[in-house]
Amino acid sequence: MIAILGLLVALFAPAAAATSVAPGARDTSVTTVIVVRHAEKTPDWAGSDPPLSDAGRARAAALAHVLADAHVDVIYATHFLRARATAEPLAALTRDSIEVVDQDHPDALAARIWSRDRGRTVLIVGHSDTLPAIVRSLGGTMADLASGQFDAMIVITRRGEQPPHTLRLRYGAP
Repeated sequence: MIAILGLLVALFAPAAAATSVAPGARDTSVTTVIVVRHAEKTPDWAGSDPPLSDAGRARAAALAHVLADAHVDVIYATHFLRARATAEPLAALTRDSIEVVDQDHPDALAARIWSRDRGRTVLIVGHSDTLPAIVRSLGGTMADLASGQFDAMIVITRRGEQPPHTLRLRYGAP
């Protein structure tokens, strides 16, 4: 996990250093969006909105650990308990709130991020069937997720109006 943070710093530090920003001002030239699927849910839950399993809680903690120093400014999750619970450890660590978004309108979410969240680092926690559309709406590339795949982390960066760059990582246990 520490290797992932080192990789992210190595990738983004040269771009950030190349931008001249007044001390104390926020650099709005680079926007970073981190997209993950919710962690593992309880498989034998009788209701329609299952909580995270033990493995899911461990993965949510791993996500918080990996992103602890990433300066996440905004956390978006769907209204489902499993998505919010995946983001909660990071939100508690960074003292950020989780903003609930509608996953069925990925183009509106992307427009919001590229305008309102410009220059920030954003985390989106979604679902296997909606993440590819969200990533594509942000200008990134992503293959569909397998039903049991929970370790994918898609990082999309965009400098100004340049085309976004997509980086695919993994976190937590395979």
